[in-house]
Amino acid sequence: MNAAKVAIDRVTYLEERVSYLEEANCNYVALLDMLTSCSDFQADLNRDKSVEGIYRATLAQLGRLFPFQGMGILENKDDNSFALAVCEPSSCWNSLSIDIDAAIMDGTFAWALNRNQAISVPSANGNHTLLFHVIATQTSIRGMFISRLAGKNRSIDAPTLNTLSSILLTSAYSLENCNLYTILREHSQNLEEKVQERTNELLTARYMAEAAARELKISNEQLCNEIAERKRAENELIKAQKLESLGVFAGGIAHDFNNILTSILANLSFARMQIPHSHMIARRLEECEKATVRASELTQQLLTFARGGEPVKKLIDPVPIVKEAASFVLRGSSVRSRLDLPDGLWCVEADGGQLSQALHNLLINAAQAMPDGGEVTVRGENETLETDNSQRLPAGAYLKISVEDSGCGIPEENLSRIFDPYFTTKSQGSGLGLASVYSIVKRHGGTVGISSRIGEGSIFDIHLPASPGNQPTGVAVKEAAELRGAGRILIMDDEDFIREIATEILQYMGYEVESCADGREALERFQKARELNNPFSCVILDLTVPGGMGGKEAAAHLLKIDPDAVLIVSSGYSNDPIIANYKNYGFNGAIRKPFDADTLARELAKLIPKSN
Repeated sequence: MNAAKVAIDRVTYLEERVSYLEEANCNYVALLDMLTSCSDFQADLNRDKSVEGIYRATLAQLGRLFPFQGMGILENKDDNSFALAVCEPSSCWNSLSIDIDAAIMDGTFAWALNRNQAISVPSANGNHTLLFHVIATQTSIRGMFISRLAGKNRSIDAPTLNTLSSILLTSAYSLENCNLYTILREHSQNLEEKVQERTNELLTARYMAEAAARELKISNEQLCNEIAERKRAENELIKAQKLESLGVFAGGIAHDFNNILTSILANLSFARMQIPHSHMIARRLEECEKATVRASELTQQLLTFARGGEPVKKLIDPVPIVKEAASFVLRGSSVRSRLDLPDGLWCVEADGGQLSQALHNLLINAAQAMPDGGEVTVRGENETLETDNSQRLPAGAYLKISVEDSGCGIPEENLSRIFDPYFTTKSQGSGLGLASVYSIVKRHGGTVGISSRIGEGSIFDIHLPASPGNQPTGVAVKEAAELRGAGRILIMDDEDFIREIATEILQYMGYEVESCADGREALERFQKARELNNPFSCVILDLTVPGGMGGKEAAAHLLKIDPDAVLIVSSGYSNDPIIANYKNYGFNGAIRKPFDADTLARELAKLIPKSN
């Protein structure tokens, strides 16, 4: 009877897990739909160069996000006054103006200007709820969004508010880019007028004397070079602005994806850990884990654009990464690879995952250029660049990786746009592959260039700063049996489903676990445990807690209480500088989301001695 009851409990447990995973999958699909919609919104903003067009595109996107009764955007004038610029529907203009005047009079408007998040207050007549959100970049306030919600004290869920903030931040940067575009256009017109004036002077001087003509010709060539250099700089600026605007939005969406994927991956790995490997469900769970990891690669690609993110660098040997990428991408295709990787290639300080992703994207691009089969060559060589080199890089040692295909080639008119986000000539392409290569290489302090001829193929050259004479050190791998441990663990994460599964995993591994939702509660529990002479062996801190104390601030306070505290930082922003340089912020370890049960257990086993 006991065995039957245990079996029934196990089946019930697995059914609950499957039900939970199905619900999580629905949330994942909903977020993916929102991401697709917001990608169209980003493309609309990039195409529209007018302020009013950006306002109306923003209101249209927010209207799809939530059924507001009325919406409007106030423009920040040159004298720092605010005026209602657009309103949807237009019939709400007078009533919104009354609510705005009331908000200015009672100080609500000034309060909203000083907060970088949505605030809600009752309307002037008390029949509605008003929502204010400043439209601002890090350097300037571009305007204010106001909307009306039906009912008094009406609220909006946190994910919707986060998406609203991301949309308005993207709109703010688009407005700033629009202003920069206007300035650049005026400068361009002035430059064209100066060029015309200079050309007329040169033509007049040419008839006066041959000697003067030669000097003027030299001057004209210099001027043309300056114009070409300015044009190149303008193109680089526009490209960087596109990547930055995309990155602000992509980083927030990828963070939410990673939180959901953490719950899915951790639950799958934990469930698989508790059943025999030979069980038929074990194979299905393993396949689900692989699918979740592939989904996380999408968020990683989005995070390569995120503004402020940094690669998690360490000294790596590039040869195994190149071999693995070529083998994985070209396996089963009609394209064969030829690797020219001589002995003695210099190691590089790089993020192995990002470098692998860049090579994957280049090899996929090469394979797609040869649909009927062919050969792709990957070369590696050490190169020392002098000052004023063609790559415009600081002098020093560099590793050069070249990916050459024998495909159809790229038209010359497309070469200047090949690294732009969303630009693609392929019917099934996303336009993010080569853009992510550009972003990854730039973040590593290198360059990526291309040369191509129609009918002959293309060559992509990557230059990365190298470390001659240095070799990566090996890392000991713990066996599964060594992952079990003992000690008291405190988990702080604002997502309850992450706290729940992390707690169950660690309890299964032998730890005693407590959890809380923000940094302030973590401080209280940490201090109380010390007073009771029952301290925590380790504290796992979520980096970002909307509306509460996050991991960075909490870590500083914890180290004041106990300078020897063992702290681990965890974040869905896996490219965050704190994840890349966690020791500089007082942390002993870092866990990127999404993580599985094995990753969580290994990090703790590495930091907490068995004696605990």
